[in-house]
Amino acid sequence: MTMESAVRAILVADPGFAALGGARVYPLRLPQSPTYPSVTYQRVSEATSLRTLEGETGRIDARLQIDTWATDPDSAANVAAAIYAALSDYGGTSLGVLINNCRRDSQQQYYEDEPGLYRVIQDWIVTYKEV
Repeated sequence: MTMESAVRAILVADPGFAALGGARVYPLRLPQSPTYPSVTYQRVSEATSLRTLEGETGRIDARLQIDTWATDPDSAANVAAAIYAALSDYGGTSLGVLINNCRRDSQQQYYEDEPGLYRVIQDWIVTYKEV
């Protein structure tokens, strides 16, 4: 499995997130006629495997963008807060991916005139190793 799928699995299994976002977590883009609030995610960049004096560690630092989409600003903010609660400092194995740490790097809020939705963009640094 991919790191993105592993993070999605963490979110949908988290009771706080599931109460707000359910399983409406999609790669790259929203489906046609989605139910809101919904979440999209995409890998933005990836650093090469981390090295030590002993050699390759197999660990990777990736930047993952997670966007919350909602019809009102409070819903967007609440889902974004649930994402933060579920992922912040997460460490463990999900779908065969060993996640050492998740750290939110930034967050921005927007209103998208077209399609008329509120959006919260979070950038996460995920340090992981495929097992």
